[in-house]
Formats: sequence, structure tokens, C-alpha cells
Amino acid sequence: MRLRQLAGQYQCNWGPFRLQSTLSPCGIHPAKPRGGLGGDGQSPPEPKEVDDLRGAVAVVLGAENPLGARLAAACLERGMQVVVDAQPPAPWSGLVQLVPTDLTCAEQVEALAQVASGLGPVRLILNATRMCRGGNAWDTEWSEWRRVLDLHLGGCLNLCRAFSQVHRVTVCWTDPAEAPFWVAQRAVLALQQNLFVSTPTLPTHVLFVDGRAPEAGLKDLFTGLARGQFSLRAEPHLQSQMRSRLASILEPESDQVLPPLEAGRVAVITGAAGGIGLALARACLSRGMKVVLSDLHHGELERAAQDLPAADILCVPADVARAEQVEALAQAAVERFGAVHLLVNNAGVGAGGAPLECTPNDWDWVLGVNLWGVVAAVKVFVPLMLSQGQPAHILNTASLAGLLAYHPSACYHVSKQAVVALSESLEQSLQGTCIGVSVLCPGYVNTRILNSARNRPLHLQDGERPPPRHLRLLQAALRRGMAPEEVAERALEELGRGRFYLFTHPEMLGGVEENLRDLLEQRNPRNPNRLGGS
Repeated sequence: MRLRQLAGQYQCNWGPFRLQSTLSPCGIHPAKPRGGLGGDGQSPPEPKEVDDLRGAVAVVLGAENPLGARLAAACLERGMQVVVDAQPPAPWSGLVQLVPTDLTCAEQVEALAQVASGLGPVRLILNATRMCRGGNAWDTEWSEWRRVLDLHLGGCLNLCRAFSQVHRVTVCWTDPAEAPFWVAQRAVLALQQNLFVSTPTLPTHVLFVDGRAPEAGLKDLFTGLARGQFSLRAEPHLQSQMRSRLASILEPESDQVLPPLEAGRVAVITGAAGGIGLALARACLSRGMKVVLSDLHHGELERAAQDLPAADILCVPADVARAEQVEALAQAAVERFGAVHLLVNNAGVGAGGAPLECTPNDWDWVLGVNLWGVVAAVKVFVPLMLSQGQPAHILNTASLAGLLAYHPSACYHVSKQAVVALSESLEQSLQGTCIGVSVLCPGYVNTRILNSARNRPLHLQDGERPPPRHLRLLQAALRRGMAPEEVAERALEELGRGRFYLFTHPEMLGGVEENLRDLLEQRNPRNPNRLGGS
């Protein structure tokens, strides 16, 4: 995956899918539908156990760092042939072949797969790539954000496409790090969980490692593989994170500065022409606030504004995937009202199905709006709010999918997990300032998100293709979902209590707790059949 800026639009370049005879794209035999929303709610069949590896081929990515080097050495000790992507920090003895590879380039990953396959049966992919760049979410340059997400998330996707039916182990780093790296790691974990549930023919594992003591996880690697475990290690720092997150969700505390929701304050809301965004605008207006409504099309904004009570309203069309339009939105709000006290990053779209069914354009579009749109707003509005010196708040709309192990739209699932991670990082970074942060995680909501393709740019469309098999079931679930107006009122009530996680469907939190406890106790990911939607 390589992001490039074209006329202000951040794009992905993951290369074409490989089409091979009767195989699905990527050369992976498609899994048979198991019923339900992408599954039957049970754990998928566990991957085949890894038997004698002697003479087989292992591909190790990130061999230039200490953990990658040790992983390669461990494979050599088991009599494997090893292909590495970079020069190790110390020489090895054994069957090692160096194939310099840029994981963000699909063609180079394909070439790596061809070289490895020429040596013998490829049994194991070990991805220990690590790139920490940037700092806080708002002061990290776009180029750094893109490089980190390209390498970690895009690299994982390229590896999935190039290597079929091979045990893939992805290192998920758990030590505290810069915002881009933290977001990338959570996105990668979500992708691996989604792959495990949706594509059981692709054996998927994660190895949780604290970068401050990377070699501690090696002893668990091959034991976990032999057991068919998704999580190969109960990493102490990860367990501490999971317990803390569980406590924050199940026993929330109100330790933030209370958000400015009183009359006269100014709210900027994206995705405000309908659904949750419009309902939040109406709820803010009912509290006497001034509201800037933003959405993609001016006509839809104007029609939405006609249904709102007469008040201080400003309509500003903007594509949040274009950073310069987000800057123009902030400028228009300040010119009209003088300040911004509440930012609601609500714009969102959905597309695609299982991870390997999603096209590069699916990933590009969904991440462009759902994740890069939030990053752009954070980079623009946080400095503005800090300079105001007044109480302010940022509310990011994610989804319950942002805390679950699975959603039938992998693009949506990964993007919402990333938004939750970004919100968590932002909240930590802004402690002690005048800005609070919250993340909204609704369940089923009766919105038009499944019709968001009407706003998909022409250059990111793929032409006619059959709808994902989960679409009809998800449409029925959303039609029965909560009204956006009720979601908005519940969200602002929780926001007024100073909460970080805002849940509008408390009856669905069982799936969240199940996911976090599964990670804690090294149980394999499951399809909760309790999906969220914004």
C-alpha cells in the first residue's frame, strides 16, 4: 500500500489482485459461507497445526531489527530455509537468502513470494516490521502518517495477497508509541482478527511483543503455532492495556473536563446532511448552540438545514478526505462564529466484504473518509482549539465494530478500530489541556450508510460487481436499528458526564467484553454477530 497525494486526495496503491484459474483473487480458495453475517457466530476451524518444518521455507520481514533477526535465527535452528527482506544486524550461519523488499509495493511482495516458492514449500511468514515515526496526532506530518500506515497495514494486505494458505505471524507491538504507530498497530490487529474469522483457509496468527523487551515472546511462538492459536503470546503489557480498557468500558469514570454544550457555544459537525450527524446538529441546536453543518454536497446540506429550527446555522460543503477542504471548513467556522468549541467527526462510509474481497479502491475510499478524514480534522482543529484557550471537545464517531473482533465489511471494521485507537491516543495526549476527547461507538442505527456509494468518487469506483453476501442481512438489521435522534440524545447525555467511550446500545457490550477477554486469555477471535454501524 502506498499512499500518494493527488489534488489533495490521499490515495492507496496496493497493486492489482492476482487472478489464478479457479482461485479467488490472491490465489486463496474462497471459504464457504457459514451463514449469518459472514459466519455462524462460532470460532472458525482452527488452522492446521504446524508439523515438522525442517527443509521448508520461512519468510521473515523486518530482519534488520533485533526481533526479526531472532525470528530468522529461530527458524534456522529448526532446519528451515529462510528468506529475509533486509540485511540482519549480525551474520547468520544457515540457508538464508536476501531479497530486499518494500512491503508497500505489491509488485515487490509478489516477487518475494516467487523467489521463496522457488526454494521449496513456503510454510511460515513472520512479519516483524516496525516503523515508529511522528509524535502527537495533530503535529505529525502527513508524510509520516502515510509512511507508517502504508508499511504496517498496506504491507499486511500485500502479504495476504501474495502468499496463500501459509501460516502468517504478524507481530503486534504493544509498547507506548507515537500516534501513527499506535493507530497502525490497532488497524493491523483488526485486520488479522477479521481474516481469522472470515477466511479460515488463510492461517492467521499474531505475536504480541513489547518493543522494550522484544525477545521475550520467542519461546511462545512455535508452541502457539502447534496449538493453532490466533494469539501466540500472553504479553504482560497487552494484558494491562486490555484490563484498563475493560475497566474504562464496564466501569466508566468521568475524569475529563466537561464538554461545552451550553447555549452560545459553536459546534462543527461533519457528515451532517443526514443520519447521526443531522440528529446531533438538531440536538445541539436544541441546547442553544451555534452549528456548522458540513457534508459532501451543498444541495443535501441546504435541504437538511431547512428541516432544522431557525437558529445560527452555517452550511459548508467539504470532502473530509481532502485536507485543504477541512482547513477551509475550520476557516469558515471561525470567520462566522469566532471560535469552535465542539468538533464532531461524524462523516463515514462503508464498502466491501471480507478483507481479500475488498478491492484497493474499497480500502482507499473507506480509509480516506473514515480514518484520514478524522486525522485531517484533528490536525486542523486541535491547534485552533488550543490557541483559543477555552474549554473544547472532540467527538469522533466510530462504531461498536471499533471494539469487536469482526465486522462483515473489513474496510469499515479496520477503519473504525483505527478511529477508536486514534481517539485513545488523542485523549492521552491532550490530558491537562482545555480539550477533552470522546469516541461514539453505536450499534445498529437506522441510517443510509449502506447507500453511501452514491457519494463514491468516480476514480475510486470499480464498476459492476455482485453485492457482498452479508449486505441483505445487514440492511435488515439497520432498518430495525435505533433512530438517529435517540442515538444523538444518548450520546450527548454521556458526553455531558465527561465519558470517553460513548455507548448508545449497552445491551450489545457483551460482544466487546468477549473480544477483550478473548485477547486476555488467548482465545481465538469469534464472530459476535453483534455489529455496529454509524
